[in-house]
Amino acid sequence: ALTIKSGDLPLSAAARALLGGDPGILECIVSGGDDYELLFAVPETQLPAFEGDCGLLQIAVTKLGVIEAGYGVSILTPGGVPIAPASTGFDHFRRS
Repeated sequence: ALTIKSGDLPLSAAARALLGGDPGILECIVSGGDDYELLFAVPETQLPAFEGDCGLLQIAVTKLGVIEAGYGVSILTPGGVPIAPASTGFDHFRRS
């Protein structure tokens, strides 16, 4: 099961401004559009080495959440409240 902490998402200044003016826009931010970022799962014990190596290469990394046993994705508001977006974005594996 994946838990994402929305408060840790690296957002543009424009997205942060929108979110600051309307906290309800969080659902749109986490479920819509293209972001073109890479997502890695790194064991907690290896995180310092991963962050160090990325730092040497001048690659910014952000810890967004945790993966634990189980299934599903949970997205938490900055206050820790789960949200359930009405849309989960494009599904590359869904057959039309």
